[in-house]
Amino acid sequence: MIHARGVILRLPTLGDYPAWRALREASADYLAAVEPDWQPPLDEQSFAKHVAEVEQVAREGRGYSFLICRPNGELVGGVTLGPFVDGAGLLGTWIGAPFVGRGYAVRAVGVVLDIAFDTLGLNSVAASVLPDNDHSIRVLEHFGFEHDPDRNIVLRVDDAPILHCVYVLKKEDRR
Repeated sequence: MIHARGVILRLPTLGDYPAWRALREASADYLAAVEPDWQPPLDEQSFAKHVAEVEQVAREGRGYSFLICRPNGELVGGVTLGPFVDGAGLLGTWIGAPFVGRGYAVRAVGVVLDIAFDTLGLNSVAASVLPDNDHSIRVLEHFGFEHDPDRNIVLRVDDAPILHCVYVLKKEDRR
């Protein structure tokens, strides 16, 4: 568990299921618009499988998938760093609709970037985002991420191509 920058980051546990499900359900419309390629099943068995996978990946040092909580323990979202390949990592975040625009993503990403560059010694971190996801783009740009159009990707979601813009932050460009 990491307490820093006004947030708590911690690995999920089975006991988080009710709060996770409630926040995902309350945020379904918002999240569908900003992450159409990731709509996980909300049943308890799938969540348990996810928790086990997160624990294994963390144990093996291949990545970290944290829940973002307020200092009082209330769940507000999640942040993932990994997998790691050749000194680079991928960053992903989600924030529940009631907490968007309140600085939780900025705080959590700041903590994760400290881990990425200072603890893990990564050389760069990349994130993909929908072109109209202004909240996420502002968070990335706050830390000095730059859009790399040559690395943009198109993912197929329900047989429709969806452009994801790739933003990259190199260790030496970190703010």
